[in-house]
Amino acid sequence: MRIAVIDLGTNTFNMIIVDVDADKQIKPVYQKKLPAKLGKGGINKNEIGPEAFQRGLAFLKEHAETIAQFDVDKTIAIATSAIRSAKNGSDFVLRAQLETGIAIEVIDGDREADLIFKGVSLLMPLTHEYNLVLDIGGGSCEFILANENGVKFRKSYDLGMARLLERFDMSDPVTEDEIETIRAYLGNELEDLIAEMKNYPLRILTGTSGSFDALANMVSHRFHQKPLPIDHEVFTIELNQLMELINLMYATTLRQKGDIPGMDLIRIEMIVPACIFIQYVIDNLGIERIYQSPYAIKQGAIIEAFVKGGCEG
Repeated sequence: MRIAVIDLGTNTFNMIIVDVDADKQIKPVYQKKLPAKLGKGGINKNEIGPEAFQRGLAFLKEHAETIAQFDVDKTIAIATSAIRSAKNGSDFVLRAQLETGIAIEVIDGDREADLIFKGVSLLMPLTHEYNLVLDIGGGSCEFILANENGVKFRKSYDLGMARLLERFDMSDPVTEDEIETIRAYLGNELEDLIAEMKNYPLRILTGTSGSFDALANMVSHRFHQKPLPIDHEVFTIELNQLMELINLMYATTLRQKGDIPGMDLIRIEMIVPACIFIQYVIDNLGIERIYQSPYAIKQGAIIEAFVKGGCEG
């Protein structure tokens, strides 16, 4: 069965086309992400700005044209934070369906977390140890705490990197005072998360999506002298390596970052707030082991559709 999934995120419209066999094995066929930047200029006003609206429609049309070339059996389109929180989000969904024929499902934060967890679980079987999954998006970030006995905590926070970028006016490069200001803001917004995690012996963080993927690729270039393969397994990130890279992100200008091997230019503006966010989580939760999962919301949606479609082997 050939499935196309489009994740209509705040920063990118990310599409994958895969073949799924009777054993639920996913074989990538095609993937492409387009810099829709749907939240630019309006994310914290809960609206999709006129330029972002048209840009999003144009990129969705481009994805629709690609789907038509690949003999796809089923197309899934999922809209997350930027569209669900926008006053004109429903207008975008309607226009998109009229102009592309693609029906978009707007999901809430809980369902987003569920799909992310389903995707990550495909590659990372759970053990007795608690694993905190963190999905970093442009509009929201999802936390899911689980072990082999099930999910203990899940929550979506409107703390995406596009929101932080528009809320805080950062220098280039960022200053120590600016970093501390953002950390103080995160401390207030994540107070319930930090308090809840103290109830568990937590040491493992698994990051996915967006800027976390970009950081993992830079770590692979910098410390392993090669990019992450497109279809890689869960990637281990040494804590000292990540911190070295985070400090490099703090110290360099936007232009200098563009020359760093493995940098995703689509994410370049958001990489500094992402680093502040990740470092804050690590510092306050006692994280010792860090992994990156290439599977997240799109793969979760694939498996869910595959089972619901009556194709379970």
